[in-house]
Amino acid sequence: MSPTLSRGITHANVLMTLLIVCMHAIWIDETRLLPLFVLTNAAVPTFFVISSLLYFQHWQPTWACYRQKLLSRVRSLLVPYLLYNVLFYGYYVVKIHVLHMPTTKVIPTDFWGVLLCILQSVPDGVLWYVRDLFLFALIAPLIGLVLRKSRILSAVLTAASLGCFLLPYENLFFWTPCLLAGCYVALNADTVVACFGRLHHSLTARRTGMLLTIAGVPAVCCAMASIPWDSLPFYLYRMSAPLFVAVAFCAFGSLLPERWVGHLSPLTFFIYCTHPAFVDAAKALVLYGPLADVTMPLAVRYGLVVLCTLLPMVLCAVAVRRLTPWLWRPLTGYRAETRHNTNTITQ
Repeated sequence: MSPTLSRGITHANVLMTLLIVCMHAIWIDETRLLPLFVLTNAAVPTFFVISSLLYFQHWQPTWACYRQKLLSRVRSLLVPYLLYNVLFYGYYVVKIHVLHMPTTKVIPTDFWGVLLCILQSVPDGVLWYVRDLFLFALIAPLIGLVLRKSRILSAVLTAASLGCFLLPYENLFFWTPCLLAGCYVALNADTVVACFGRLHHSLTARRTGMLLTIAGVPAVCCAMASIPWDSLPFYLYRMSAPLFVAVAFCAFGSLLPERWVGHLSPLTFFIYCTHPAFVDAAKALVLYGPLADVTMPLAVRYGLVVLCTLLPMVLCAVAVRRLTPWLWRPLTGYRAETRHNTNTITQ
């Protein structure tokens, strides 16, 4: 993987993680935040494209390669999937039965109910994505073989994948276009990187990309805010969002300040997996607690929810990472912390 592509993935991983937090910080009855909801919907499809790209790095259609990649995903995906759900199960038991706080979660207490609850990721619902990544690792070679061996079948599969918008959002095959895109980029990395490289080094192309990003993103988000989320147009927006993220990276040279990326990239997997609890606590404080009756503009109130989510979550991540490295490693799926590939949640 080229240094530029690696850096772009790291930037996208951090930004998309922050967008996921921003998405869940939105409260459901506030329609004025819908354009922001549209923007944050770019996060999950971008994650799936990166996941597919990383899987097909150095991929070969052999049993040895398949076994190695599958065993790697057991450590990086299944271990934290089970661990976080066990921890969140305890969190909800305390919340419901000790603190007697209301929740929409149905948390059983009998043995088989608890086991099924954890396996289905009911306590930590956002880990449906991690579960889908592991399922993807099971069937990924089929996608790779089609895209590598037959242009006709590739075209047919790509066209047919647009019908996947009829599937549930949390179904792996709903994201088939993103998985195909990631596979294509990995198998044709030199060509794709060269294409985006020309965009980055062309002053005219970069200015056009900047203009499209600055003017186009708000316009698209406002226009898409009134479109049903389960419609084909919204699906097409989701599936094309990773392309615009890549264009923005090439146009601006970065997606976030380098210092932010350096500090946050080792924490992204922890942030993704734990943010529902921190979002709940922030909303309880800002929307229903001591700050609920304080008059403030909507943007300020929403910003407080995001800030009250991120600050304690980052502090918690840093504390766990430094004080209990033996726990941090399984919580982050034993991911290696290198400069341009630190705890990415997409592998």
